[in-house]
Amino acid sequence: MTQSDLFRSYLEAALTLAGIALLAEALGYTVLTLFFEGGTALLLIILALISVMGFSTVAFPTVLMMAFSSLQKQRVGANQPLGIGLGVMLVFPSMFIPEIFPSIALNVVAINAVIDAALALIAFLLAGRLVKREKLLP
Repeated sequence: MTQSDLFRSYLEAALTLAGIALLAEALGYTVLTLFFEGGTALLLIILALISVMGFSTVAFPTVLMMAFSSLQKQRVGANQPLGIGLGVMLVFPSMFIPEIFPSIALNVVAINAVIDAALALIAFLLAGRLVKREKLLP
């Protein structure tokens, strides 16, 4: 197995766990929206944004955690707080800007989702060059 294969398996596990949580969130949001509001005008857009933002916010810190940890002599996973902290920063614009400027909320969240997905993809593509295979072995 190459470092890319090992790394991909860690990332797939993280995304699978996130997918389960995101599915529950999407179903809950759909039920609440249909039950209380009855409107579905923005439902599909919001579900798409939840998916893109959620998977990106899990993928980016996971890649960072593995890459940062591989640069040290410690065992992999020791820098999880650093990776998670940087990943949380990705979500902040979608949490605060819509509260301050509600008229542009959908645009801000959509742009943030695209940026998050791009950063996660770029980090994943570059991680294979940073992480040595031996560092990913349990």
